[in-house]
Amino acid sequence: MKKSDILDQPQRQSQFAIIFIVLRFVKNLFKQLWPLLLAVLLGRRGSSTFDTIEMVIAGVGIIGVVPSIIAYYKYYFHLSENELVINKGLLKKVKLNIPFERIQSVNFRQTFIHQFFNVTEVEIETAGSSDQETKIDALDIPTAELLRKRILEMKAQATQEGSLSLAIEEAEVEEEVETILRLTEKDLLKVGLVQNHFKPVGLLIGLVAPIYFYSFSFDFNPNSLIRQAYSYFDDFQSLTLFTGVLAAIGILIIALLYSLVTTVLKHYNLHFWRSGEKFQVVRGLLTKQEFAALDNKIQILNWGQNPFERIIGFYNIIFSQAKSGDGKRNAAKFKIPGCSMEQVNYVKEAWLGIKDDNFTEYRAVSPHLFYHTAMYQLLIFVVFIVVYFIVGKIWLAILFIFLMVASLYLSWLNYKKKRYAFNDKELYIGGGTVGLRHALLPLYKIQDVNIKENPYQWRRGLSTLVVNTAGGAIKIPYIPRQEAIDMMNELVYRVEISQRSWM
Repeated sequence: MKKSDILDQPQRQSQFAIIFIVLRFVKNLFKQLWPLLLAVLLGRRGSSTFDTIEMVIAGVGIIGVVPSIIAYYKYYFHLSENELVINKGLLKKVKLNIPFERIQSVNFRQTFIHQFFNVTEVEIETAGSSDQETKIDALDIPTAELLRKRILEMKAQATQEGSLSLAIEEAEVEEEVETILRLTEKDLLKVGLVQNHFKPVGLLIGLVAPIYFYSFSFDFNPNSLIRQAYSYFDDFQSLTLFTGVLAAIGILIIALLYSLVTTVLKHYNLHFWRSGEKFQVVRGLLTKQEFAALDNKIQILNWGQNPFERIIGFYNIIFSQAKSGDGKRNAAKFKIPGCSMEQVNYVKEAWLGIKDDNFTEYRAVSPHLFYHTAMYQLLIFVVFIVVYFIVGKIWLAILFIFLMVASLYLSWLNYKKKRYAFNDKELYIGGGTVGLRHALLPLYKIQDVNIKENPYQWRRGLSTLVVNTAGGAIKIPYIPRQEAIDMMNELVYRVEISQRSWM
């Protein structure tokens, strides 16, 4: 029997799949019973009630592991002439028949446990199905590669209307690989250094501050806490500038280390390439992931940069793909950091055939976008400022004045950077606050267009145009109502006359 014919017969997963089935059961068990586990940990060890709970949890765990192992032996898959067939289930038998033409991509995912045993998880994305229906927990690498190759070849044959030779030729062309980006260790370091460090700083403050303040008192007496807080602020005012600078440097170092570690774990050995009519990326240290974005599944192309990335010329690319399943999950997205503008242009050209900027006019939104936002910001900040001035907290009042000015400035930047343009093929949205963000949408991907107005907009003849796709929505806020109506009619007309399918 040829090696490629092995998949025509029912196959089990790798024996190591038992490990991942058991781990998934334990994870689900913990989600259900964590209140009881917390009660056991915090309860009195000598209590017979808690001893009983521990025994019950242990018994449920042992009983649950046995069916998980049996489920491994009841899981089979094979390739028939027109579809992937999966049989599974212990008490309830399930047979999944997945036609090859519905399969969008075959992705691999390796946690550090997968890598240790040299196996991979296989996720088969289909139009209108959930991940659980098409996931194989563990296959050895050669079998997984063979499975993907066979599925893609048979998908090409199933969707090709011409001769069999043309279908095979198409499948072979799809295997050609053109590298777009490889992140070296030096590039990975740069990507980590130019990440948004506000998130780790916020996490650090949110974690440390409550612990620090509550450490003053263990009886949680409100009056005691207030006295301790006043005492803390008195001590804080006596701190030297040198101490404050050291604290700021310490927070910055922790934020940088957090960004570097998370970047290395997520994007280590990143390889981004073009293969046939799809983009693919492999990345990850402890968890190695492989994603694929098919041209027909990509709905919106996003790219942008924060101020730090702008200094060294880095962009990040985000593919917004069509949702799968019942539509309750977020749109499938993945981000490629550390790209150059040339690589962004290559992606646009490979996906849409766009070589240059072909928009003749960029339009700005109404300044009322800023006025409306500023009105609410002023209302909130002025109340705090006046109250602190009345009670004699001058320094806090001055602090809120600075925060108000900063908030208004950020809102002004958000308004000034907002722009849009469209022609007979694409719609462009630009924006950002501190950084820059861009979104490009082919008109034939549009699902529906609608207009929204709040009372402030209605009184001033303004509207927000909402363009919905299978991969999410983009908005053009605060434009003249008649212009929004004209754009909606034009976009709907372009969709109706287009001969291209959104998928």
